[in-house]
Amino acid sequence: ELLHLELPPEPYSGTWENLLRYTCVQIFMDEAERCAAKQPQSAEVAQKIITICHAAEGIPLLIELSASRLADKLTLGDIIEEIKDARLGQSGEQRVRRHIKRLFDRLAPAEQLLFARLAVFSGGCTGDAVAEVCSGGIIRKSEVITLLFRLVEGRLLRRQSPGAGERYVMPPFIKKHAEDLLYSSDDASAIARSHRDYYANIGARGGMEVLGPHITQALGALNP
Repeated sequence: ELLHLELPPEPYSGTWENLLRYTCVQIFMDEAERCAAKQPQSAEVAQKIITICHAAEGIPLLIELSASRLADKLTLGDIIEEIKDARLGQSGEQRVRRHIKRLFDRLAPAEQLLFARLAVFSGGCTGDAVAEVCSGGIIRKSEVITLLFRLVEGRLLRRQSPGAGERYVMPPFIKKHAEDLLYSSDDASAIARSHRDYYANIGARGGMEVLGPHITQALGALNP
């Protein structure tokens, strides 16, 4: 079930400081900044962002995906028209699926295949795990990290804790789309076996390391 966030009143007559207390507005502004399209804190911009949040029904993923259109050089007015057009005759869930499909369709074949294979991981994954479990065919092990970065840039994957403990995570609704692709493909059984074997080997090694100086890395690797 999709979460619906609290929305600011429309029209809005308060301050930007109060407006940014609404999670939906903060999500939009954060994504705009990631797109190198930081918005000025003017009354006109505030009203347009509120209109987008209302048109998105306060659905966090839909707000984020709408804001990501700034990376395509759309204006706030363009996004308002796009999201209102998409709203006609469609539920919030249908609109989120439509946005996800649009992002997926823009991926290169290797990126699309990796996106689907990532559904095998239940709690996020490390780059090393993806390279071992998901490489094969048109996905070269040496190119996995580059492909992961492209999925992050494409708003279909999130990167957490950059650095030694870096993990890649899919938002639940996006993961459902990846699962549909994986489990309707000929890949599913082979990827499931690869996943099982990888973590069985990690578990065998981790049992020795967990009592030693590498306890943090060992426990992190055991999270599939």
